[in-house]
Amino acid sequence: MTNPSFYKKLLHLAVPVSLQFLLHSSRYIADVLMLGHIGKNELAAVGLCTSIHMVANSLVFGLAAGVGLLCAQYFGANDSAGITKTTNTGAALAWAFMLPLAVLFASVPSAVISVATNDPVLIAMGADYLRFTSVLPVMIGTVVVVGAGINALGKPQLNLLFTGIAVGLNVFFNWLLIFGNWGAPAMGVKGAALATVMSIAVELAIIFAYLNWARLPVRISLQLLRQYVSRANMVSFLRISLPLIIGGAAWHVGAFMYQVAYGHMGATQLAAITMVQPLRLLCFSFFWGISSATGVMIGHLLGASRFDEAYTRSRILIVLGMIAAIIAAAGVWVTRHQIWMLFGGLDRTTVAMAEDVLRVMLFTIWILAGNVVGIVGVLQSGADNRFILKMDLFCQWAVGIPLCWLGAFYFHWPLHWVFFAAFSEEMVKLLFWIPRVQSKVWIRNLVAPANG
Repeated sequence: MTNPSFYKKLLHLAVPVSLQFLLHSSRYIADVLMLGHIGKNELAAVGLCTSIHMVANSLVFGLAAGVGLLCAQYFGANDSAGITKTTNTGAALAWAFMLPLAVLFASVPSAVISVATNDPVLIAMGADYLRFTSVLPVMIGTVVVVGAGINALGKPQLNLLFTGIAVGLNVFFNWLLIFGNWGAPAMGVKGAALATVMSIAVELAIIFAYLNWARLPVRISLQLLRQYVSRANMVSFLRISLPLIIGGAAWHVGAFMYQVAYGHMGATQLAAITMVQPLRLLCFSFFWGISSATGVMIGHLLGASRFDEAYTRSRILIVLGMIAAIIAAAGVWVTRHQIWMLFGGLDRTTVAMAEDVLRVMLFTIWILAGNVVGIVGVLQSGADNRFILKMDLFCQWAVGIPLCWLGAFYFHWPLHWVFFAAFSEEMVKLLFWIPRVQSKVWIRNLVAPANG
């Protein structure tokens, strides 16, 4: 705990990832704040569409997690070819998974959005947003897979730079197209959608240009795809990543079920939840960097077969993640009144409802932080993925979702108690992952010669 090099490496890995996550989240935050000045219907519609995109992206989040944990261990084993093989295989699978979703969003957006709400106004606005952003699944899939490989190399500052450029462009394009500045058409929700697509397109172009110039092992090209993407490599990759893909998709579908519950409670409730989401993402950025750094640091140690050191450091990193969440929560609570002032177009009832939800969120955020670092950072670094899948499915679908829907539509609880009921899944997870970390069964080297 007193080793300066440990904290130096932690800060080197965690701070850029935290800033990158914060910048990435600010893309969504910019949409929320600017649309909040137009009206709560626009705000609620984009909130629903964002949740739908998160469900779609969950397929590649699982793939990216597999890319990250394998690349980290290959890096620890000094195997550059393994990193290139993993990145190209992950990218090819990401495109195969995401292209059908892009077609679905482009062809029947109203049918997709109507799953989450029966409000015709929200359906019309949401359909416009989904149609304009139908290409995002493929684009995001590429960004997150390549980004996972870059982080695994211990170069998160590159992703921070790429994301910073994209977010800056997104804010500018939002200002231009939502409100119609500098002679551009005032497109409202459609403008927010178009701004997001344009900014990510530029980000992708910069990423590919840099990777080809720097010749990093995570680069993707047609030649490398032909060389490494084979049935055998895909099967080997999916053997480790499939539980992450299934678990990620199931978890995000479950998260969407919470959003559906809020959506059917009413437009005011949905707008209030949408207001709180950026603040949750702000807190999340504080400990997501530590979680990502944990995965990389523990992955490097496991790849080098330094197992005792991996276990000792994992426990320290979990505690640091929880402390970071508490600090972030305190900062948000102190500045909450200034934050609400940014939502100039919303009524007092919506703001009061959002503040009640915020209290619950900030009171419980340290539990979420422990779960994220312990599960995503520690257990996932050793590919304890089947255990994670079973735990996530049980806690969300047998605990959180039933309690949330009972609270919303049977007991008719206020929104903040429904939100707390949804959080119950995170509290139950503590009973599973803590003993699992202590058992050390997750500690293993996946890339040693004996393991292929």
